[in-house]
Amino acid sequence: FVLTDDDEIFDRIQRVVFPGLTANTNLSRFPWLCVSTADLISFGQDYASTCVANANRLAKELCDEQGIPMFTPHRQKGNGDCKRFTDSHIITMDVRLFGGGATAAKLLERANILTSPIDFPQPAKHATGYGSTTSPGVRLAVQDLTRRGMGAADMAEVARLVADVMHKRHEPEVVKERCIEMRMRFGDEGIRFVH
Repeated sequence: FVLTDDDEIFDRIQRVVFPGLTANTNLSRFPWLCVSTADLISFGQDYASTCVANANRLAKELCDEQGIPMFTPHRQKGNGDCKRFTDSHIITMDVRLFGGGATAAKLLERANILTSPIDFPQPAKHATGYGSTTSPGVRLAVQDLTRRGMGAADMAEVARLVADVMHKRHEPEVVKERCIEMRMRFGDEGIRFVH
């Protein structure tokens, strides 16, 4: 969805997307869009900054405490804050040592930890091509963890769960049970940043 009150922007977008990309309006989406918009108006800044803080804490825990390399453009360029891994809710683990992105994503999925393989810039001799089964990374996002009420302090436990799978300290199915237990501690009644 694109919302605007600017007629010029609306006309430009409409010419591009209608009718080829959009041919109908699904009115059942609008109530939920309104709720989401109200949430963002009320809580957007706090929610976004909490997501970024959680993502950076999770990356730090994975990298510094659990020994899982991270793709960190801020650190690689040498001009960023060494405590900062990301400016968003997404972090990228460098999983080349763990069999690559597809292998790591499938292993983590068995533990109820959902990720997706992703490429990132790397020297030409190591490049695998976008979408290849040997993508060097997996990305993790923290927005759902944040919305459920997890904070920076909880990211150490999340990092241990991920690392237990990646380092093969426990079978994914064992970690899955621990993931479920952790998720249950943050039940639906604890949902934050919503009306």
